[in-house]
Amino acid sequence: TEVLLKSHLIVYLVGRIHMCSRYLKSVDKRGDYVVLDLSIQEANDLAGWVAAEANHAKSDRESELLNSACDAIEANI
Repeated sequence: TEVLLKSHLIVYLVGRIHMCSRYLKSVDKRGDYVVLDLSIQEANDLAGWVAAEANHAKSDRESELLNSACDAIEANI
């Protein structure tokens, strides 16, 4: 499964969710997007971690960024 995320979301996620870095081993860049090649299980796991972080965000802006990333991941599952 290919998951397309805006480059700035990847940088944001990696800074906050340690598990995200393991999915960056095989990334491809397409314009402003980073393409993650994930299995369906990996995409589900990543979406779950991002959603959990969004629920515990310290600001509305952080919550919006994380929810946006979660939506993008889930749209590709």
